[in-house]
Amino acid sequence: MSKFMFLLYFIYSNLLIITLINNASAESLYNEKSFQSLVADKKAFKVGDSLTILVVEMARAESRAGTGSENNTTIRANASGNSTTIKNGLGISAASSGDAVTSRHGFVSAQLAVSVISVDINGQLNVSGEQVIVINGEEQKIVISGLVRKEDINKDNTILSNRLTKAHIEFSGDGVVADAQSKSIFHKIFSWLGLV
Repeated sequence: MSKFMFLLYFIYSNLLIITLINNASAESLYNEKSFQSLVADKKAFKVGDSLTILVVEMARAESRAGTGSENNTTIRANASGNSTTIKNGLGISAASSGDAVTSRHGFVSAQLAVSVISVDINGQLNVSGEQVIVINGEEQKIVISGLVRKEDINKDNTILSNRLTKAHIEFSGDGVVADAQSKSIFHKIFSWLGLV
């Protein structure tokens, strides 16, 4: 190999190395937004991941009202003479009182798997899911959606329903039992007329 060829080969290889170095960009293999350690608990943290919500909700509301009133009006007249005394009187009185109590109680207990449908800019997971259970023709449907903070997820990838932000929990049924609980058309008409 001649000196000229050697020099040309040397210059060409150095230019190639310099070009590759200038075009190379250093990227880390570590992405802190999506990194999960191999030894960490498997928790939901990105779109498409699943999470189990433990629904334990109890609602109780009660309202009381009481009224009472009483009115008395009395008019008396007395007249007396030498041997007789006449006494007349008129009295009117009225009283009324009333009490009213309204109360409502509800309890729901269920477990439901939901999916992460988006992650907001604060890192909260937007989750949603539904479950339909049919027993003897009676359909029960549970729908849940809300926002979950990653810190609130337990190590077994579950979260209590009271930790959801903007929670929407719907429990509905359809079938024979639900139909039996609805009022008949006659009851609705008599109620509208004020007879019941």
